[in-house]
Amino acid sequence: MKDVIALEWIDAESDDAWRDIAEHEASDLARIETVGFLLSENEKVIRLAQNIDQTNGKASMVITIPKAWIVSRKVVKRGARVNGSKTTLGSERRR
Repeated sequence: MKDVIALEWIDAESDDAWRDIAEHEASDLARIETVGFLLSENEKVIRLAQNIDQTNGKASMVITIPKAWIVSRKVVKRGARVNGSKTTLGSERRR
């Protein structure tokens, strides 16, 4: 069982277009909201997965976010229980 975490974070930006320097400087960073199963974290990063296969110990759609980029963090559900061997966010049955 894994905690389900909601993060709000500021993403990096890259732009390969030829534009005036003033246009590049005026660009704002995107504010992102991500929800996922907490796989791991340390002092530098947090790692969330959208899907977990508990039978085979695998995860997919994993994102690693630097903690310095995180604006807010909330536990949505502690120890999310899995119905069957594979869990995707939103696939749990409501009781």
